[in-house]
Amino acid sequence: MSLAKATEKQAQALLEVGFNQPKNPFKPKAKRPKMSKSLAHKLLEKWAARIKSGTNRRSASLNEVMNTVNEKQAGVLLNLLDPGRRKRKQQEKKAKNEPVKYDQRRFMDEDEKRNAQRVDESIEQMYAKKGLKK
Repeated sequence: MSLAKATEKQAQALLEVGFNQPKNPFKPKAKRPKMSKSLAHKLLEKWAARIKSGTNRRSASLNEVMNTVNEKQAGVLLNLLDPGRRKRKQQEKKAKNEPVKYDQRRFMDEDEKRNAQRVDESIEQMYAKKGLKK
C-alpha cells in the first residue's frame, strides 16, 4: 500500500515553518520494515528537531517536499514544528465567518395613523391599476 504524497498546501505550510532537506539525502536500497505508531512518532519528533536546528541542511523546493514526505508525515511534522498553527487557522476561519451586523431598518414609521394611511393608499393604487373600484 503506497501512501499519498503530501498535498501542495501541506508542502507550502512545511516550507513556511522552516522545513529543510539534508545536504546529501540518502536513498534507501530496501523497503523499510514496518514499525509501531509510537516508534514512528518518536522518529518524526527527532526529524522535527533536526529540521528546527537547521545544521547540515539546505532549503527544499515544493516538489522535493511533496515527493519525500507523505500526507500523514506532513500533518504530524506541521503539528510538531508549529504547535499553535491549527488553533490560529481556526481563529482566522472563525473571524472570516463572523456575521456582519447591520443597523435595524424600520419598515414603517412608529405613527399608527400614518401607517394606516399608507396601507390605504397602496390598496387604492393596486385597485386603480387593475381598474377596479373600492
